[in-house]
Amino acid sequence: MSEIEETAKAVGQVSKLGQALLNKIKDVERIGGQILGPFGQGYGILTDLVRHKREEINWRLKNRLKIYQLAIEEAERRNLQLSDLKTIPGRIAYGYEDGLEKEDDADLQGLWANLLLNVADPTVRIAPKRIYGDILGRLDSECAIFLNELGLRSGLVDFYFVVCGAFLGRRKGSEVAAARPPHLESIPLPLTKLFTHFDDKGSAFFVPWPPERIEAVVDSLQSLGLVHWVTELHMAEELLATDENIRASRTLLEMGQRVLQNAGGVRGFKPSQLGLDFIAAVTPPAPPQASKPRKPLKRRKSR
Repeated sequence: MSEIEETAKAVGQVSKLGQALLNKIKDVERIGGQILGPFGQGYGILTDLVRHKREEINWRLKNRLKIYQLAIEEAERRNLQLSDLKTIPGRIAYGYEDGLEKEDDADLQGLWANLLLNVADPTVRIAPKRIYGDILGRLDSECAIFLNELGLRSGLVDFYFVVCGAFLGRRKGSEVAAARPPHLESIPLPLTKLFTHFDDKGSAFFVPWPPERIEAVVDSLQSLGLVHWVTELHMAEELLATDENIRASRTLLEMGQRVLQNAGGVRGFKPSQLGLDFIAAVTPPAPPQASKPRKPLKRRKSR
């Protein structure tokens, strides 16, 4: 068989595959078309059928269908009709469509579904941004889980730091302390399977990961701009006990240098503003809290 005949045969097989894909995705593609416009209707796959291998096409299709199904279920949970959803701009939809087709991790697929609903739900004020899709495409599952943990306690914790390796019963992991604002220390912190309380004060957690794993995850999140490493300085005891070294300084610059040389620090980490925005974009919105009924005003009796 000549090269031309082999090419023609391959194109014919691809055409049959393309028709089969169209028939299969017709039902669940409606939500993709509503949110992503033409980019959500399978054209992104079909235009590249000749270039992609059949295995890759099936893999991308499977990922797309799974995420769309999760998005449908989330829309039903929010009591949303497909006609209620906004269609996001094509320049962003194209990137989202390409990214979600390449995600086969179950946890991250759930985040993709949440992102699609959040940027299309008119009741949720989250603008679609390219960077959200870019981050999801580079995020590992354990990084997403850890970032969500930090987001759960945003506003209640200034920063976290790894104290040391620790044991909880027979479980081996790390003690992670939470530095909290003094006026919020009485508010209990949320607990999860990953972050469980390690002490009675509620300011330290047991995390079943070794310190090296936690630091590697924080480094990865920092590279994406989602987490900041911070260093909280404290003065060494010998510097607090006497100020002779400071008084011997000739200039303010020299004084500052001596203070820093005699100071220690705690290396902590906390989510960045981008990290908090990203968490909000890929998690379901919190249910509205029922307002407490107002007590009727007592009127004075007129004399």
